[in-house]
Amino acid sequence: MSYYRYSPDADNYLLADCDDRPIAERLFIAYQTPASVRNNIPHLTLAVVGKGKKTDFPAIVNVPQPLLSDRAWKILQPLCDPEVEAIPATLSGDSFWLIHFLHRRDVIDMQRSLLLNHDAHYFRYVRTDRYAFRPNALAKYHLCSTHAGTLVDDHFRQTVEQHKLKGLLFNPLAEV
Repeated sequence: MSYYRYSPDADNYLLADCDDRPIAERLFIAYQTPASVRNNIPHLTLAVVGKGKKTDFPAIVNVPQPLLSDRAWKILQPLCDPEVEAIPATLSGDSFWLIHFLHRRDVIDMQRSLLLNHDAHYFRYVRTDRYAFRPNALAKYHLCSTHAGTLVDDHFRQTVEQHKLKGLLFNPLAEV
């Protein structure tokens, strides 16, 4: 089974922005904590940035959560982590769903993952080059939030391709 980082194709498809900065900031903060935001953000209105084709998976500037078209949500909802909430959103008059994960899944075995140390001129940082997953940790999740970002698997990819949903890039994660 291959895993991919959830990555909207913002170069060729619509890019959205949240005009309401406090809401965008709450979304970003809420992404980092397991607190529910559904009651605080009953509906999200997004604006189009630049020119791009309509898509089932628009990217949102500075908001890391997935945004799915109404059609994509109906098809992919059974594949999502069961502990998500879908926040209704509007973009150019079309209905979308912002997927807010209530938990990050601890699926990466950092002891076995290949980490690279980088020394830049003024700072040092560690980057994961190849991932090792805990055994069977992702078996029941086809779309989930992890410390490596939002991940999808082959089953998710095949469903997207089978239903001709547009706007996602499937960049495989390098595995150990």
